[in-house]
Amino acid sequence: MYKVVEDGAVLYRPVIELLRRSKYAVFYTHGSENGNSILLTPQNSSEPIRLTADDINQLPDGYLKDCELIILLSCDAGKASDDGLAIALYACGAQNVIGFTNEADIKDATAFTCTMMNFLAHNDNADLDANGQVTRQTGYTGCRQEHRSGA
Repeated sequence: MYKVVEDGAVLYRPVIELLRRSKYAVFYTHGSENGNSILLTPQNSSEPIRLTADDINQLPDGYLKDCELIILLSCDAGKASDDGLAIALYACGAQNVIGFTNEADIKDATAFTCTMMNFLAHNDNADLDANGQVTRQTGYTGCRQEHRSGA
């Protein structure tokens, strides 16, 4: 599904190529109960497709070696099973993979993403405490989270 051969050249679908070229990647979507796939909706299609551990396992060794961090913000995508997506991404060369091991709460996922992106954007200007909260930060106000009652 993600691999196409044209004129003898192996080409991979856009999401795989974007992932390969990215230093950081965040997938904020739905995951499968067994942790081996996430749901993707292509821009020009209303039909969702799944990115599976099997798709990643078919990539060449080290294909994702330039990707320093992949965050899977979806239910069960971080399960550490042998056939899990997180393990497949790591085995394919991604240096770090973070994912939820159970249901992902949207407020928790959003807070986690904001904190992590703040830290990554200015890691020389921010410190995280043991709970992952930014304790010192200078000059960056890029990601703000609003809490509304009843939402």
